[in-house]
Amino acid sequence: MKKIEQKRLHIMYIMRRKPFTLIELLVVIAIIAILAGMLLPALTKARSKAFSTACKNQLKQCGFYMQMYANDFKGWVPAHARGYDYETGYLDTLAPYIGWTPDTIKKSSMTGNNERAISILSKFKTFSCPTMPLPKYLTTYAELHHYTYGVFSCPRTASYSYYELKWPEVNSKAHWKIELMKINNTPPHMADTISHVKSYEREGTTVTGIFQAPSFQVNSQGDVGYIGMRHDGEANTLRIDMAVKSYKGRQIFTAPRVVRYRSGNGTIIDK
Repeated sequence: MKKIEQKRLHIMYIMRRKPFTLIELLVVIAIIAILAGMLLPALTKARSKAFSTACKNQLKQCGFYMQMYANDFKGWVPAHARGYDYETGYLDTLAPYIGWTPDTIKKSSMTGNNERAISILSKFKTFSCPTMPLPKYLTTYAELHHYTYGVFSCPRTASYSYYELKWPEVNSKAHWKIELMKINNTPPHMADTISHVKSYEREGTTVTGIFQAPSFQVNSQGDVGYIGMRHDGEANTLRIDMAVKSYKGRQIFTAPRVVRYRSGNGTIIDK
């Protein structure tokens, strides 16, 4: 009985206790808002850092696929050259090294909201920066190029050691000889890119974003794709020696031949 009485008295005390005033409540809310404001930038920076780290790891994996290909084809790696007619770029060339044959990634296999297409597309997440991840499925094949890393593109001239290699089961594509590219002091081979494309239509809806470009240029070539500062003003690149290197802002101009890039919002910056 004594315990029951004590409990009853305690409840009565709580009920009679003076409630929070409006001012006290506003003070508490203000304190919470201040703490959130202090923590948010740190959380945003940590998130950006995590994205950049994941991106670097994925580029290293891409370099691993490139090196495997080079080992099989006497030092040649898939690339891109302006004016060269291509459909899937380097992705179809590297398809066997991620578990798919070139035939598997044709338009008919990779598009549509179905289990097979989604499964095939998931294999290509390695080629997509976390800042612009692949959609769950593709409605058109062209979508793929909005979400995958770009490779270095240049004119088909001797000074850039352009070469076309015929590979069984694959149409003739643009390739670069690793050793020749080193001698010619070429820029990064694969990188974070930002395209001139700002939007596209997907199932009747306009999709907007800071999209990737399938290839990148390093000088003034019009409204095309360039290396892009996707990670808090920083761009991650894969060099021709298959090492990953990051550049902060105008530091990219220390990379061979690079005289133009895009800032995080897509603005073109010249040397």
